[in-house]
Amino acid sequence: MATKNIKSVGNTLGQTKEYWQNAAKQFVWPIDFEQLHISVPEKDLELAADNLMISHFKANGWHIQSAIAVEYTKPFVAPVSDIPIFKPIEKKAEPEPEFKYNQAFKIKSTDCKLKITSIDKKSITLSYTNRDKSDIATNPDNLAKSIRMGVWIKL
Repeated sequence: MATKNIKSVGNTLGQTKEYWQNAAKQFVWPIDFEQLHISVPEKDLELAADNLMISHFKANGWHIQSAIAVEYTKPFVAPVSDIPIFKPIEKKAEPEPEFKYNQAFKIKSTDCKLKITSIDKKSITLSYTNRDKSDIATNPDNLAKSIRMGVWIKL
């Protein structure tokens, strides 16, 4: 059974020089491929220590060499550390229900007053407060439509 490392025997640290050159494009400090070191100015040493790609290089035999004057291989952009890697999922607030328990209404044509006695997901039960009649079962859409048309009035 062959492994990936058996095919790369004789290459620098189990990888080709092209691999390390390509990987080195991910940071701005120059590299010495003969001495296996990365030249980092002293002001950037902490950033280099926190860089995951530098950690990968160090784990494979490379070392960081402190340097006084370094010519960056590309413009240096400091990483933004206050942005979380994974943003927390924001829960959307459920909208305020249009109708609530004990909310009162009045039928415009007969002056009958009703109040909500129970609310389910798809049904609302209304009871008369000033008449002796049986309860009315409706749904939120029909109740909203009656209010929009002006047949019922919210109290």
